[in-house]
Amino acid sequence: MEYIDLDPRGEYYRKCPYCSEEFTARHMNRIFCYDKDGMKDWCKNRYKRLVRKGETADVINYDPDILINAVKLRKLLGSEKKKILQDKDLIKLNYNFDAYDSESPIHRANFYSVIVENYAIEIASVDKKGTFYKIWNLDF
Repeated sequence: MEYIDLDPRGEYYRKCPYCSEEFTARHMNRIFCYDKDGMKDWCKNRYKRLVRKGETADVINYDPDILINAVKLRKLLGSEKKKILQDKDLIKLNYNFDAYDSESPIHRANFYSVIVENYAIEIASVDKKGTFYKIWNLDF
């Protein structure tokens, strides 16, 4: 069988800064490997925690809206593991629904779970009273 080089110029060849795994990126902006043992963006999230704790000298360029959302979620949850809130509560906080680290589909059709630093947000229910979001801390 003949070998075909799908990336002849090496534009998409990368080495993950967290786990040192070599991979071919799906797009030019991918720095970290896509998934680790089936967990999407695992290395990226672990690496960002190291940067936040000051355990590495590297600096990651954060989107300021994502940082602001993370601070709001941290204050909102406090020491609780999870909370269910209505959309109007998040709107009062000026939460930016378009600022998040990653998204992944969940078991219900057309619903997504989004990750903001170490917090996950997904739609819990939609009814006449409004949209309710389930927010939980992934560090627990």
